[in-house]
Amino acid sequence: MNANWPKPATSSSLLNKSLTLHEKNKINYKLRIYSSQEIDLSDDAIEIKTIDPLIVKGLGFKIFQSDLHSVVNCEKLNDNIINFYLNLLCNSIDSFKAFSIDSILINKILSTDLRGITKCFEKLNNSCYQLIFFPLFIHTNHWSLLIFNTSKKTISFDDSLFKIDLNFVKKITTKLSKYVTSLKSCSDWPVLSSFNYPQQIDNDTDWRVFLCQYAKYHAFNRSFDFTQSDILSKRIEIANEIRKFEINSILQHD
Repeated sequence: MNANWPKPATSSSLLNKSLTLHEKNKINYKLRIYSSQEIDLSDDAIEIKTIDPLIVKGLGFKIFQSDLHSVVNCEKLNDNIINFYLNLLCNSIDSFKAFSIDSILINKILSTDLRGITKCFEKLNNSCYQLIFFPLFIHTNHWSLLIFNTSKKTISFDDSLFKIDLNFVKKITTKLSKYVTSLKSCSDWPVLSSFNYPQQIDNDTDWRVFLCQYAKYHAFNRSFDFTQSDILSKRIEIANEIRKFEINSILQHD
């Protein structure tokens, strides 16, 4: 973990027994996390308890019990989980620097009102990053991921359902090139869109899980080796990474 990042405020003891991450297609609905009280992520517990316990606080985010509940119980992941996970991923990389643009900024970039946008990219402009992730909320209910490789000067567009819309990407990169120093010429970079990444099948709840995995595999420079059938185990993997406040490996899949 990057030593320059502040350590999170977490529960006093996060885990009594580690879950076996190599179990596939199986979710433990009694996933437990420990703090000053025992936390139960089951549906009944969420309905009965009026207080939503804080599980992890760090990187400018707060992750609550209900957030992890959505991860392990096959629900749609909220923006808070996505942005936290991508920031955690960037924080966990030791070999190079990476940055994640907040998902909320896609609305600003696509709007005509760009007041204050320079300040939004202040941190990004204060350092050099090899990878820049940008989660995109598109088609009113869908998510895609743009990845900028500033060393190779390439752009990757990963989407679990739809093929790339080059005009849409061009609109985004043209705006970013005006406000992000390291992306000054990105509107001229080649867009990698071979569509050879894992695809989502027969559901509308896993888009953001795929997005998180796309980012992780790019960060570790690994070829994709997972499919829709692995997504349940990937959800457990994500939950454990969030609780440990570190992403340091990719599980092998047959």
